[in-house]
Formats: sequence, structure tokens, C-alpha cells
Amino acid sequence: MKKLNSLIIILLTFAAFNVSAQNDVGCTAVNTPAQGDTVYAGIPVQPNYTRKNFGTALPANHPDQISMNVTVNGIAAGTFNRNMASAFASGADETISGQPIDFGTLTPALTDGNQKVCIFTTMPNDSDNKNDTSCVTVYYSTTPPPSDVAVIACTVTDPVPVGTDFEADQQLQAVTFTLQNAGTTDIPAGGSVTMTLDVGAGTQNLTLNLQAGIAVGATTNASASRAQIAALLDFPTTLGNFDVCMTAAYIGDNNSANDKFCTTYNLLASTTPSITSFSPSSAKCKETVTISGTNFDPTPANNTVKFRGVAATVITATATTLTVEVPETANGFISVEVTVGGTVKKGESATAFVYDGCDASATAINEINNKFGKVFYVNNGLNIVANTGQAGAKKIQVVNMTGQIIFQEVRDLQENSVEIIDLSFSPSGMYVVNVDGYSSTFVK
Repeated sequence: MKKLNSLIIILLTFAAFNVSAQNDVGCTAVNTPAQGDTVYAGIPVQPNYTRKNFGTALPANHPDQISMNVTVNGIAAGTFNRNMASAFASGADETISGQPIDFGTLTPALTDGNQKVCIFTTMPNDSDNKNDTSCVTVYYSTTPPPSDVAVIACTVTDPVPVGTDFEADQQLQAVTFTLQNAGTTDIPAGGSVTMTLDVGAGTQNLTLNLQAGIAVGATTNASASRAQIAALLDFPTTLGNFDVCMTAAYIGDNNSANDKFCTTYNLLASTTPSITSFSPSSAKCKETVTISGTNFDPTPANNTVKFRGVAATVITATATTLTVEVPETANGFISVEVTVGGTVKKGESATAFVYDGCDASATAINEINNKFGKVFYVNNGLNIVANTGQAGAKKIQVVNMTGQIIFQEVRDLQENSVEIIDLSFSPSGMYVVNVDGYSSTFVK
């Protein structure tokens, strides 16, 4: 008898444990749409409800999923799940919003009149279904309420204009605009406004999704940017004045007079320097090179010319021509910088200048069997130039007079472009360089 009583106690305890551990999550209120609200075709409503954990606490990462379900007159209208990464304490309430619902797109189609909207929760092993559902009655209308969405500002914010001016080499990156609810009814979240962007003669249609509602009289800022829209309209190509306009279209808008806002800008010719050519294409240091292009400063000292970052002396200057003295180690692309209105502007050559060394400072300049190319030593660097047809991956080896290899590496040589090998670590003396089987000597 004693054993039987013990067994009964154990079974009762186990049963009580199972009951206390059962899931029980329900819906206690439908907040949006609220009882008696009017919902409209074409204006989405973001459903919101309150759910309560009537059961035991649900720890974070609980395996059982909680789902929210929306029905209209018993017809499924939307479902979304709770993120179970966070805990749900016993007796706690959670107020949740779901995805916006356009009552005008439901099937079968609704007719004007009262509709029953219910929200209920589902969860595996829910012990009490009587508290799962809450409902409200709303009025559905196929006629949208009168509205008035106004555009009250539209400006180019990237690039920033100088006054109202842009230059022809600039690209439109972002237009910022401001909408105002100039009507008598709030504009709910979840809807969208059709926007039309005009830049000069170009037109582009855009869609602004309303993440938040706009109360009567309130404003909201938004932008159209190339970071989000790769095909965003660009500035016109014709110099002179042009307009940047933004127009809004919203369902039920009964006032078109304030739908559009324009700002006038001016497109100027570019003041950025450009290099169209230079001659000769190769030269030694102290020799002169003539650079042709546009937007140079006629005052020589106001132009900064660099050969691969090495500054050159500007001897003469016009708006389209610069004569410069080639500096040492001058191979690479040529750049010209000028300052316009306090802003430094830079242009760069499309092709590279080839440096032919410097007789005054080079210890040795040698052709390698007149076949491969040139090698010369200057300023702690061994410079190698491959002739036309001799480019590619080449084994380069530098050996001192005791036969010790001080450098050995495969380099990808380019035609008529200088490859520099740093020898600042090596002592003075005579060396042998071998490039792809061709040898020469130089003195450091």
C-alpha cells in the first residue's frame, strides 16, 4: 500500500509538471486597425496586435515557433513569425506589427461595408486555444479619403553646387526632397508615393515607400541617390541653366498645384585640367617635354606637374600647353594639378611616360646586347626597360664581383615601361645584371 501511494504521488507530480510546462500564447487585442476604423483600397494598413504568454516562460532560442495570422472575414490575409532569439517571460505582453495589408487586393474582392478582421496566434503544443484570437470590425471603402501630398523642397546634395553652379565633368549623385502632408487626414505607414524626377529634359519615375506615417501638417525628408539607383538621371550635357524637379503622386490627392517643386541650377564648362598628349614620349632627365591639354594655368608656378609623383619644373605655360623639365626617375603617368576657386583639381595622362635615365647622375647606362632593352642604375635603383616584343615574365639576377647573388626574382616587364629594383641595401661597387640570359655591368 505504501509503495502504491508513493507511485500515485510521483505520477501526480509528473502530471503537474507537464501541465505547468505547457505552451499557452494568445492574442489579447487588435490595436491596428482599431474597432470602427475605416480602411481603404490602395492604402495599406500595418496590422498591430498584443500577444500574451499565458503559459510558462519561453527561453531564448525556444524550438517552438509563434506565428501571427491575420484574417478578413475568415480569409487568410497575412502571416509572420516571432523571432525566437529572445525570451518570452510568463505573463508578459508583446505588442507586434506585421506586414502591411492592402484590403483592396484581397481575394475574393471586398465590397464597401463592414468587415471582420481577426488576428490569432498559433504555436505547437498550445494548451488553450480559447485565448488565441482577437477580432475587430472595420469599415472598408473602395473610395480613398481626400489627401494632399505636397513637395516643398528639392535640391541636389551631391555634388554640392558652388552657389547654383556645377561643372560639366561632375556626375549627379543625390537629390534630396521634402514631402508635406498638406491634407486633412493622416497618411499611414506602409503605403507608397509615386515620385517623378526631372533633370533638365530627362525624366525618371521612382517609388517612395513610407516606412512611417505622415501626420497632418508634418513633413518627411527623402532622397534619390546613385548609391541606391545605379541608373539615376545625370546632369544634362548642354551648358547653361537647367531645372531639377520632384513631383509626387498619391492616391486620393485632390490638389495638384503643390505636387511639384523645382530648383534651377547652372552647368558650366569644366575647369579640371586634362592631358591630351605629351611629346616626346620618352626622354632623359633635364630634357624638356611638352604637355598638351586643357584648363592649364597660364602662370607656370600655378601648375604642379608630376611624373609618377615626382615633381617637375614648369618652364612655360599657356591654357593648353606646358613645357616642363624632366626630373630624375620620371617614368610613369604624368599629372597636372591646378587650383580653381581654392579647390585643387587634377588631370592625368592616359599613357605612361618612359624615362630614359639621367646622364648626369647615372653611374652606367648600357644596352643589353642591343637586343633585350636598357638597364641603368640611378638613385639606388636598377632600372630595366624592355624593348618592344621583349615584355613578359623575365628572370632578373644581380651578382656582385665575388659571385654572390644579391638579387634574384622573376618580374613581369612591360614594353617601354621602367621596372625599378631597389638596391639601396647593397654596398658600392661593380655588379653584373642578367635579364633573361642577356648580361651587362653597372657601377654603384
